[in-house]
Amino acid sequence: MLRTATLVITFLAGFIMIAAFFFDVGFLSVAEAQIQDWGVIVAAFALAMASINLIQVNVNKAVSSENVTDKICSFVLLASLAGMSIIGLTKGPTSDTYNVLFDGIMAPGQSTVWALGVFYIASAAYRAFRVKNADAGLLLFSAAFVMLGAVPVGEVIWSGVPAVSQWIVDVPNMAGMRGMLIGAGIGAFSGGLRLLLGIDRTEVG
Repeated sequence: MLRTATLVITFLAGFIMIAAFFFDVGFLSVAEAQIQDWGVIVAAFALAMASINLIQVNVNKAVSSENVTDKICSFVLLASLAGMSIIGLTKGPTSDTYNVLFDGIMAPGQSTVWALGVFYIASAAYRAFRVKNADAGLLLFSAAFVMLGAVPVGEVIWSGVPAVSQWIVDVPNMAGMRGMLIGAGIGAFSGGLRLLLGIDRTEVG
């Protein structure tokens, strides 16, 4: 019964959103706004549930894990979560203390994580650019022109490098990107249609 009700609500909400996009009708616009408001509320509850699950997992790991590194990381995460939550609730997210902690710890930490990704990208590029066949050779040739066209030394080597680099980006690369976007759009449409028609029930249990 609950699953059927969930499927019906999902179908009606999706149908109203689609109809409001194509038809300018008063009651459909009102219903669309209400559904969007409820979506924000559901997202807030989902964030709260995710936070509770995060706390439970890390409390268990901090108490029962045999790995010292896991214990330390869990304690740091829980302490940071509690500290930032208390400061945000008591002093507000615009307070000097909150901004100092965010700009002094959170922002540099994010930059560090993104910087670590460079090594993985370099490793993947090394494996991808090894010339094993004609396709790999074409990929290496194209990537070399694109990278040389993005730096001043490319134009010093040959004045036509920037033009060739831009052509590779605008023509072959764009053709491939459009193909992937069309495929992703068809997949998203198919997945949404299966969900609206109740064929795919993984989202509702």
